[in-house]
Amino acid sequence: MIATEWNATPTNGCVDSATPAVALQEMRYLQSLRIGLIGWAIDSNYGKLVKNHQDFRPTNYETFAGCSKLPSEAGGGELLANYPHN
Repeated sequence: MIATEWNATPTNGCVDSATPAVALQEMRYLQSLRIGLIGWAIDSNYGKLVKNHQDFRPTNYETFAGCSKLPSEAGGGELLANYPHN
């Protein structure tokens, strides 16, 4: 089994202000079941896993301020990069 097209950003996959905690909880749940995970999307302005395409630093939740319709550098890139060791 594998989970595909995962990401949790202010614009895609956002639940509410608890999105960073929910994303971590989901990572740990998938890890406990030993389920593989594929992220989405490296090239979208609305669902970034990396901050830019120069050095490919993964996104994180340092600047997360809640759900929004605007592009953001907040996202689950670091969670995905560390999977399954979160």
